[in-house]
Amino acid sequence: MPMIERLELCDNKLSCGLEVIFKHAPKLRLLKLANNFFSSVKHFDCLKDSTTLELLNIHGNPLGKYTILQAPLWSRVPSS
Repeated sequence: MPMIERLELCDNKLSCGLEVIFKHAPKLRLLKLANNFFSSVKHFDCLKDSTTLELLNIHGNPLGKYTILQAPLWSRVPSS
């Protein structure tokens, strides 16, 4: 899994566990998590140290106004 650059996990009822993804896929550039159950930007704290992530799609999650976050903008999302 270390060579994966694109991962689509839409519609899977996920609400946690992103730290595991980045532990095993450190070269991930695109991550689609649309229509899951992430309810807070705190779930994405583990992604702030990623140097490769360019696009994060979180459309359809119950966390408010954010839908598609692109680097470096997404790193500015407040964690509270």
